[in-house]
Amino acid sequence: MPAGNYGTFKERSGVYIFANRDLQVKYVGKAGPGRMVVEIQSAINRGKDYGATLVKALYTNSDERATSLESALKEKYKPPNNLT
Repeated sequence: MPAGNYGTFKERSGVYIFANRDLQVKYVGKAGPGRMVVEIQSAINRGKDYGATLVKALYTNSDERATSLESALKEKYKPPNNLT
């Protein structure tokens, strides 16, 4: 989904990913229950979407699973905006 259209995401626990048009992951973030849109907006306000044109949400059924998934995705993709 284009990075500016995240307002329609469900307010569930999960992980969100910012990527560019070539699908290179730029940032991975976690959202707790009821906080997906708020966390994405916060990441944008902090410039974590730098170089990204897309955002994707991966929903989980618990905050613990979101934390685990976030860690695994950061390890796999090593997104540059997570390093700052």
